[in-house]
Amino acid sequence: MKKVFIIGFVCLIFLIGGAIAFYFYSQPPKEKLSDEFKEEAVTKLLGRKAQLDEKNVPTGSTLYDGKYITFSYPAKALPYEYKDPFFASNSSVLDSFSFDIKTPRLVLNLQVLENSSKLQSIEDYPAARLRKDRSYEFEKNEVAIGSYKGLRFTKITSPPEDTFLFLAENRIYSLAITGSDPEEVEKLGAAFLKSAKLK
Repeated sequence: MKKVFIIGFVCLIFLIGGAIAFYFYSQPPKEKLSDEFKEEAVTKLLGRKAQLDEKNVPTGSTLYDGKYITFSYPAKALPYEYKDPFFASNSSVLDSFSFDIKTPRLVLNLQVLENSSKLQSIEDYPAARLRKDRSYEFEKNEVAIGSYKGLRFTKITSPPEDTFLFLAENRIYSLAITGSDPEEVEKLGAAFLKSAKLK
């Protein structure tokens, strides 16, 4: 009886070992993903070109030359190619532009909208009223781009945000900058104001 038990146990060990060996040998070979495939997959996920190599980060600035506004922004920024279907189908959105910067972490969103509500002042725009009502969270300042006067709302709580609102030529210009460092957000906002021209 003891002999049968030992033979059964040894057979069981061989069967388990054979099953494990069969499992590993029957698996398809694992191929390394090419850099092109990785970049294409990340681009589709992010909706913009992927920046996988930090060594080739451009320096200086580049120009956004839209139909209604131009301004300089850092060349290391990565513009989004993906357009939100809601905004793409919304006829009141005349222009939109967005980018992000990896280091320091910054995101910029611009929208130019038709003044379909026939506002007489940018103070009446819902985004401006909301920020005015939340004065414990936002600091309001009057700013100008050329002869066009507008508002700048700087968020004094975390996370940092700088929002610029203008009403010009019956269009509403809304630009928001967010990030992780308040100084960098403010610096990008100041650079926008200095270089922007409304058309």
